[in-house]
Parts: sequence; structure tokens; C-alpha cells
Amino acid sequence: MLRFRTPIYRASLSRILVPRAIHSTSRLAMSKKSFLPADWRIIETSPSGLERTFVNDKTGESTWYTPVGMSADEILQIPGAKKYWSTKEQVEEYVQQMAAEKAKYGGKDIGS
Repeated sequence: MLRFRTPIYRASLSRILVPRAIHSTSRLAMSKKSFLPADWRIIETSPSGLERTFVNDKTGESTWYTPVGMSADEILQIPGAKKYWSTKEQVEEYVQQMAAEKAKYGGKDIGS
């Protein structure tokens, strides 16, 4: 178990747990064919699992926010998504929270 003496913030923790090479926001304007849920995975970027990064292993795209244009149903189809949400409504609420956070940070992933 990781123990930190100082508070860990999303930007610094992601540098520890998520390889920098895959954390690119430049290609997040995805075409519809990028929405194959099986190509995506969710990485926990905090010890609590409350902060997550969505990674597309096929394209190299990644984001702390939900992938642009991906529906709640598609997010639920990502392997392992049921660990975090059990209903479409829960995913929709999470998408709204992430949209607010994205607006707060000007549409950019923190630390990228």
C-alpha cells in the first residue's frame, strides 16, 4: 500500500501511476469508429479509486474526463466499468461531474 506524507493531487499522482506517453489529449476529437468499448480501459489514478483515467489502447488516447461523445451505455460496456457504476444513471451523473471539472480546467487534462 502506498503511503504519502504530503497530500497527493491528481496531477502529481498521475505521473506516478500513468505512463506519460499514453496521456495525450491532442487526439481526443474521436471519430465514431473509436467508440469500441472493448478498446478502452479504465485505470484508477488514486489509491481510493475515485479518480480514473480512460485509455484507448488501440489509439493511445487518454483522458481523466469521460471520452468525448461516448454515451453512458458505451461507457458501461468498457471492460471493468461495472466496478464503478451499475446503472446508466450513475454513469450519466459521473459524466456530468466530469463535464463540470473539464469546464473548470479549460478542457485540458490536469498536468498534461
